[in-house]
Amino acid sequence: MVQTDAEFNLDMVAIETAITDKTKAIIINSPNNPTGQIYSQESLNELGALLDKKGAELQTTIYLLADEPYRKIIFDNNVVGSVLQSTTNSIVLSSYSKDLSLPGERIGYLAVHPDITDKGALLDAMTLANRILGFVNAPALMQRVVAELQDASVDNSIYEKRCETFCKILADAGFDFIPPKGAFYIFPKSPIEDDVKFCAILQEEKILAVPGRGFGAPGYIRLAFCVDDSVIAGSADAFKRAMSKTKTL
Repeated sequence: MVQTDAEFNLDMVAIETAITDKTKAIIINSPNNPTGQIYSQESLNELGALLDKKGAELQTTIYLLADEPYRKIIFDNNVVGSVLQSTTNSIVLSSYSKDLSLPGERIGYLAVHPDITDKGALLDAMTLANRILGFVNAPALMQRVVAELQDASVDNSIYEKRCETFCKILADAGFDFIPPKGAFYIFPKSPIEDDVKFCAILQEEKILAVPGRGFGAPGYIRLAFCVDDSVIAGSADAFKRAMSKTKTL
């Protein structure tokens, strides 16, 4: 795992330093879970060029895998870049469970660049893996349904409204955070060093948060706003009480 910069953008120096002759692929997630950050097309192009260069130096192929289940959940007219434009050795994965708000239907797709290295062998391996894991495939009915929904998406205005409400609540309570550009998570800094302990304090106030260390980022917490508006609005005083409790520690 390679850490991002302070604003959760790609850190090219750190990525290049981490690449060795054992590196076969780099996996990115944009819009990102848990930060809500979106990687720009410029940064993706820089990453693609870096992987192509390092692959040539090490005489290997380094694939760029983009995990994009939140691609259609974006705010403020932000644009999600495409890794398929960044390098021929790119693979995109997505899930309809997010962009169609069908969390119970685990169905998605995988796409490879048409000029990807070792295309035949790669597709054969993917087909075999899909057959081995066939028990996770969606029912035939849903596979036919999503074929008719390629241009459909959730109503982003709902998530955007919830995001604005949640950001105001956290700001009023004194949290330090970067407003998300997409997905439905906010990743504030924990007001105390121990993010697990602060999540326990939040739990006392009936707020469920995930410690940042579970994502390789201790000192942060992940909050989700894929809940009813009333739940978000009703949390304001609870967040303030939780912050007050940290002042006595």
